[in-house]
Amino acid sequence: MTLITDIPCELIASILRNLDDLRSLTPVLLSCRHIYSSYKQSPNIAAAILRQKVTPALLPYAVAASEAYNLPRPRDGDTIQGLLDALYQEPMSLANRVTSLPITTLMGMSRTHDMILALTTDFANDAWNRLRQADESLPLTVSLSTTEQFRFCRSFYRIQIFYGLFTGRSSNPNTIFEESVNSWFFSKHPLWENEQLGCIHDFLEAGLAKASIDVLAHDVNFGEFSVDYLTGGEENIYRQMWGIGFIHQLINEESYDGKRDMLTEHPDIGVANFPGALANVLGAYQGANAFVGREEELLYENVSRVTDEDPDQGPFNSWYAAHEGAPLYAGLMLHEHELLRDCAYVLWDCDRVEKYHLLKSFEKLSDARPSPDEKEYDEMNESFHERSQIWQKGGSGYWSKGDTSDFDELPQSCPMIPPHHRLPILIHAKHHQSMGPVWRQKLIAFVRVLSGREELPLVEFSGLGTQILVAVMSHIPPRWRMLETKLAVLLDAKPLGYGNFGGVFDILYDNQVVDESDSSVRVLLDDSISVSWPGNSTSVAPESGRSVALGWRGP
Repeated sequence: MTLITDIPCELIASILRNLDDLRSLTPVLLSCRHIYSSYKQSPNIAAAILRQKVTPALLPYAVAASEAYNLPRPRDGDTIQGLLDALYQEPMSLANRVTSLPITTLMGMSRTHDMILALTTDFANDAWNRLRQADESLPLTVSLSTTEQFRFCRSFYRIQIFYGLFTGRSSNPNTIFEESVNSWFFSKHPLWENEQLGCIHDFLEAGLAKASIDVLAHDVNFGEFSVDYLTGGEENIYRQMWGIGFIHQLINEESYDGKRDMLTEHPDIGVANFPGALANVLGAYQGANAFVGREEELLYENVSRVTDEDPDQGPFNSWYAAHEGAPLYAGLMLHEHELLRDCAYVLWDCDRVEKYHLLKSFEKLSDARPSPDEKEYDEMNESFHERSQIWQKGGSGYWSKGDTSDFDELPQSCPMIPPHHRLPILIHAKHHQSMGPVWRQKLIAFVRVLSGREELPLVEFSGLGTQILVAVMSHIPPRWRMLETKLAVLLDAKPLGYGNFGGVFDILYDNQVVDESDSSVRVLLDDSISVSWPGNSTSVAPESGRSVALGWRGP
């Protein structure tokens, strides 16, 4: 009888290359030393398995998405541009990098592809069901063509790449998006392909909103944070904090506690305001006096171009029908096209659009989604107030209007900040030579809302072109991660330090106590960190990689 050890290594390697998924590889390798030895003699087996799973056209996007999330933070502009140039100018060269990637990275790419395939199926089915509401004669189910599958998946990958590259704490959307994202990323796509990304974004945001609303509308802590669960798009920064992986995981989490823990504990790497970025794309067309119309032959030839990746005219025809006669600067993410984007109107093949007369269905669906009314916003703000009062009394847990029976008491080791104590929040405003009045008023208004104080003492310092502001607050939410993100996004600032529960101030240098005070603390960022209070002062020189923070010592 032939033993497995008698099978040539080359034949075993050939069999391994035909595995359906990288998840099957590890148990196979652990089953037999001879199989493992055969695998080691053929180092590209894992890459070959991935190549079978991810189509050649999508593989460059899969590599770019993986590298986008693995680049060191903060992101370097040259590195970002280099990766995107490789994706759009030398995609096959980028795809060939899979042969040099470790198996752990390849497995991560495989999981991401599974996630994108699942989201593609979900979105296509949801979009088709919406189309059937406009035309009941459409088939009950939809099966995507090869080109439609590619188009959906590519759009999800592009969104994934966007979040991987352009998410950050100190990003200023109004600057970085205009100077970098458009020229490096969005300008590589015709307008209807950017509208495809808008469809994907809206689908993901709707999924996030549906999966998170129970927690955001009822958890006491999120009420104290005043997390808006009604507003959508670029006006709600909280919804722009999460990437595709997190949203997919949240959608598939069934329990309330699991969703709450995910929303609370998920590592915060900052914000990438995708709808704001897309809005800035249209700035290139402002003042051009150009309209979407066939009579303008040169313009039509330009905007109707198809790419080698996707020669099908379906997406362009659908986009053109929805925008004909409109100025080009209104060619993306129109409010009145929200229902169209929910139907994935620029992602279907021309054959499907013509066979099922989808342009007529699109006409019926060219409208905005129903928006929350004033009553709903009033109820949300009232819930913020009620939950904040419960939080300040030490309560936590699930809140229902008028019900206080399910609240847990905070542990005694985490006392509330006494009313007579005031907590400074230090904000490091990066690259600001002076603090403009608009910037300053935004901060004052925002911190007043958080602190519940009408009179807000502010102390400002500057050193070597760097601004420091100390905002004295009467109370602070317990989850610092979310507070930092709110402040950083709103102000284009980087939190330098913050407090914790307790009583007396500590100045911490790399987690070591420098000195303490029970009075006001002033901080000046220069070549060194200077800290002073009545009757005492100290100074420390930060070394590379060290951190400085302001904390509390216990009651």
